[in-house]
Amino acid sequence: GVAVNGDDGEPRRLVGSVFDITDRKRAEQAIREQKAHLLTILDNLPDAAFVIDTAGVITAWNRAAEELTGAKAADVIGQGNFEHALAFYGQRRPIMIDLVFQPDHEILASYQNVRRVGSSLRAEAQIFTGEQDRWVETSADLLRDPAGQVIGAIETVRDISDRKRIEHELA
Repeated sequence: GVAVNGDDGEPRRLVGSVFDITDRKRAEQAIREQKAHLLTILDNLPDAAFVIDTAGVITAWNRAAEELTGAKAADVIGQGNFEHALAFYGQRRPIMIDLVFQPDHEILASYQNVRRVGSSLRAEAQIFTGEQDRWVETSADLLRDPAGQVIGAIETVRDISDRKRIEHELA
């Protein structure tokens, strides 16, 4: 508002505008609730899953990723510099989730059974968690906003160690 002074310089009245922002506040609350709902779904997936933005900063890390890697969401969310690779492979380097932005065929050579399905990359890899080496099936894909702009990527990781062990025994 603006104070309107009298001839003596003392404030006489206030002039201002009031805007009803109820609809905006409701929309903001609906967005917060939708985001919380989606994060709950992600957190309850049986496979490890995590999300990075286009700068490589981790924005989501589910409970199964915590269990598989031992890295807690509270410690990795907000981290960049290939923190997600460190949790899975013990070193900072591009991994599947990074390669969906721009494949590096030299790095892809470290995966087995690599295939592209649309914008998704799928492969098998051996990861090195603190407990033991594990075989995983991994899938990474781009995330887009409603306008189609790439805003990040998501990767899911399924432990297939038992299947690989059986395949090895049968071979």
